[in-house]
Amino acid sequence: MSDKKRIKIALFIPNMVIGGVETVFANTIDSLLENSNYEIYVFSHGPIAESYYINWLKNRPQIKVFTVYKLSSLFEKYKGKFGFPLENIRKIIFSLYKKFCNHKIAQNKYLSLCDVIIDYVSGCSFKQLKYCKQPKITWLHCSINYARENDIPKRLNGYKRIVCISDSMKQDFSNECPQYTNKLIRIYNPIDYESIKKISIKAPKYPGNYFLCVGRMDADKDIATIIRAFNDFWINEHKPDIKMVFIGDGNIAKDMKKMADKTAAQKQFVFLGKIPQPYGYMRGAIAHILSSYNEGLPTVLIEAMATKTLNISSNCPNGPHEILQNGKAGLLFEPGNIHELSRIMSDVWNKKIDIQTLINNATKSLERFDPKSVSKQIVNLISNVINNN
Repeated sequence: MSDKKRIKIALFIPNMVIGGVETVFANTIDSLLENSNYEIYVFSHGPIAESYYINWLKNRPQIKVFTVYKLSSLFEKYKGKFGFPLENIRKIIFSLYKKFCNHKIAQNKYLSLCDVIIDYVSGCSFKQLKYCKQPKITWLHCSINYARENDIPKRLNGYKRIVCISDSMKQDFSNECPQYTNKLIRIYNPIDYESIKKISIKAPKYPGNYFLCVGRMDADKDIATIIRAFNDFWINEHKPDIKMVFIGDGNIAKDMKKMADKTAAQKQFVFLGKIPQPYGYMRGAIAHILSSYNEGLPTVLIEAMATKTLNISSNCPNGPHEILQNGKAGLLFEPGNIHELSRIMSDVWNKKIDIQTLINNATKSLERFDPKSVSKQIVNLISNVINNN
């Protein structure tokens, strides 16, 4: 097939770090690469420094990668290291630099030839795409509450289609932003659950009994609730031989470790940091716990389902109750409710819950996220946007 007939797709993402959004971004690209008619370009705001994704891209040489702000690492290196007025000067220069790059990006010879542009993270690249004339699609990975707090609805006007990753998210955005109703479409994230299952069987796990939390340690993940709930559970159950293991890193990681060190169960907490593909740890856990206040469609719950691990999740907007089928495929608790989470931990530990039925229901529901099925939906979306432009 000649290059003239190939469809050129540009995908924009703020950065590629270890996280749920980045995982499904990579899965989405892999789904698109199955179509030989597509030519893929990835545009990252800053340089890609995460070794996992550097290697991932090396194994996919057909993907062309560009950095929007090539000097961003230099500006970030000196962030906060200068007092007034040098810090303000740094901010002004960085702001002018970004404006210059935003204006120039549309002139990128590869981007200018693209047939469609996908802003993969909730309209985060709307400034970078301001001068691009091609039809644009954006993926929403957040709840309406988060979107409202961060003025995301204001960014969405310039997109031909807005992809919601859960039915409840689509309904919430339609109710809150009726002007976008006709642009909204629901497409689940593609998750290669069969590969996850295979990797989990041979991958390392933590020894002994443990609950597990996998995720970025940011404020909205509410890791503090897990620490307090586990401490209460451990005391109430007369100090059993069980650990609370955390996998992930983030801007509150140090604070969470300090909090754990002040509890009675301090020696039971284990912080392992970032681990790509922690599927063996999932498979070995008594249960996986998510405690967020807001989510899109949390990939980590689906990954745990693929490893046949019980999920315990906050019933936050939007994805958990949809993934866990309103409690038929996992356990839900009120966000921030320490006592409810502690009680659920006790029930799981004492096997007062039919865990196997929940896991069986979860396994049966995984087909919703089948990469081939999701890929067809994305292909149809791209085709419709290009043809109706």
